Order: sequence, then structure tokens, then C-alpha cells
Amino acid sequence: MSSPSSKGRSKSFMAAVVFLVIAVASIVIGRGGISMPSFGTSGDVQHITGAISPEQEIFFKDPDTIKALKKHDIELEFDVYPAQEMMELMDGSGKEYDFYMPELDGAAHTLETWGVDSANTGPDSRSQEVFSTPLIALVHSDLIEDMKSHDLVKETGGQKSLNLYTLVEMSQNGTRWRDISPSFGSPRVVDVAVPRLTESNAALRYASVVREAGLAVAAQEQGSRDFAQLDEQAQESMHRIIADQGYGETTSQGMLDAFLRVGKGEMPMVLTTEEQYLRLVSGGKEMLQYTPLVLGPPASLNSTVVPRTDKGELLAEALEDDSAQEAAAQLGLRTKTASFFARFAEKQDYDIPVMVNEDSPQMWDYYDEILQEFG
Repeated sequence: MSSPSSKGRSKSFMAAVVFLVIAVASIVIGRGGISMPSFGTSGDVQHITGAISPEQEIFFKDPDTIKALKKHDIELEFDVYPAQEMMELMDGSGKEYDFYMPELDGAAHTLETWGVDSANTGPDSRSQEVFSTPLIALVHSDLIEDMKSHDLVKETGGQKSLNLYTLVEMSQNGTRWRDISPSFGSPRVVDVAVPRLTESNAALRYASVVREAGLAVAAQEQGSRDFAQLDEQAQESMHRIIADQGYGETTSQGMLDAFLRVGKGEMPMVLTTEEQYLRLVSGGKEMLQYTPLVLGPPASLNSTVVPRTDKGELLAEALEDDSAQEAAAQLGLRTKTASFFARFAEKQDYDIPVMVNEDSPQMWDYYDEILQEFG
């Protein structure tokens, strides 16, 4: 500000105006979220509240997302909940929101039928899946050929996947890395480092697909039609792979950061998502020494907006808009409008894996059972 002059009163008035504008435009930061006013918009500002998953926080804090919502006169305030905590909101004792945004199909469907007598009620037509990302295992590339020779990695049409059926069998047999890769020679049991289930939707979805693979292996080995007995064996496989041989120390991002830091000997393979991998690649991180593997059977996180009010429905519609879809794609998310993600992937020289025959639990109870299994 210049020195006082004969125009000081005018300058003081202008300074007050500038201060007022800055104060009104300031960002209010809350628990896990932000609230940003909109300026230069065409209508009344819509104040919308949401309960979102940890994996979505980066998207909602991204400047391009905030700009996209501003076009719709939306001021968003959100809180971040791991899956179990989000589902506990259904008892009505906690804060109420205009929308909920789970990552698991079973959680979304349960939230859609919240307050409805029948669990078989069809999905709420207002709910919208706005983007998704496949789960992947990231492995040191020099292990790939040895893994292929033991059917732990399959390759079809140039697309590599981690064979979870073989992983279950190796887990049962106590197979070690040195058994499949003598040049590596590690005494570690063949495993995938997994984040903490209570903090990571990716880990919880992974546990469900490992249980699915364990059930198939048990049925093939036992030839029994006693589902309870087969499921018990499948749960044992799941527990062994997740809790006994995995790590479970931290969040998804924290686990990936540890994998990149510690080296092959301590952590040969880690569970992450395509989005996290691509965000590193697009950010200039050197990733040639690692190979991303989709899971077989496949598994994804699907971000679904489940509105509870008319305002929540407005938010769902806004996230389907091109500007919001473009913002999601630039963060490595597979968009509902596929062309946005395709253009982003091409820029990263990334061949998009095809996800086929994905079977996802349709109710939250399935995941709740898994959480109870792990205490």
C-alpha cells in the first residue's frame, strides 16, 4: 500500500473493500474437507454437504474440481469417512448429509435402500457412478518372468494380471519368493503388501476378491457342495493372505509410499489402484522398474454419489458434467465419459487394461463380515 496522501480517505475505503472481498472469498477448511464460495455465477449458491470416502479427497480438493462445481453454483462442504464409519451413519445418531459417496458397490446399494423395508429394492435412480479405478498390484518388473513361469502372472493379449487363484494356493503351501525366483532368493512368503482394512476401501475390496478366489480353490480341491465348509476354508485363506502374510500397517497411499521407499527385498509387491499409479506417472515419477498388474478375478473401486436430498442430486448431476469428468481424468480416474480418461491415458503412454466379468458384493453385510473376521 502506498504512503498516506490527500487521497488517503479514498485509499482507505478501497483497502476496506479489498479486505472484505478477500475475507468473503477465503477458504474455510473443515474436518477432511473444504467449503468454497462461488463468485461470478449465474444463480443462487447451493450449499451442499457430503460424506465422502478417503480415496475421493484428492479429487474434491483439486482446483479443477472446485472450478467445475463453481460453474453449477455449488459450494461444497464434506467430511471424510472410512467405509465402516460411513455406514454407521445410517443409525441416525451422527451428522446428516445431502449425499454419501462410497467406493464399494455393496455400500452404495445398502445406502440406496437405507430406510426401505426390503433389501431387495432396486437401486435409487438418482444415484450415479461418476468414476472408478481398478485395483492393481504393483510389482518389481524383474520378478515378472519368474511369476509367469509359476502361473502367478497371466498374460493375455499383452495384458498382465495377478492370478489370485494361484496366490491362494501358494499361500496354503507356504511358497516363498526364493521358490519361484531363485535369483531373488528372498525367504519371504509370496504375498501382496496390503493397507489397513479399516482405513482403505482398496484393501477391503481386495479382501472380498481374495475370499472369492479362496472359495473357488476350496471347491476345486474339496469337491464339496457344503457351502459353509467351503466358505470357512475361503475365509482362512483370506485371513492368511491379508493378516498373516500381508502388512496392514497404514492407508493405501502410505503403503504405496513405503513400497517405493524400501526396495524389493522388504516389499516385492504392493496393493494399490490404477489411479494412484497413473498419478505418479503423470507427475513425472520414474516407474519403469515396476509393472502394474490388474487382479484376476478383477476388482475396482466405483465412486457412486448416493443423494439423500435434492441438493445431493444436484451434486450428482454436476459431477457428470464434462468439466468435472475432465478433472477426474486428469487425476487418473476412469470417467463415466470414457473419452476423457482415454485421452489422459494416451498422454501417459498407458495401455488401458480391459476389466471383464467383475463380480462385486451387492450389500454391505458382506464387507461387514470381513471386518468382523479381522476384529
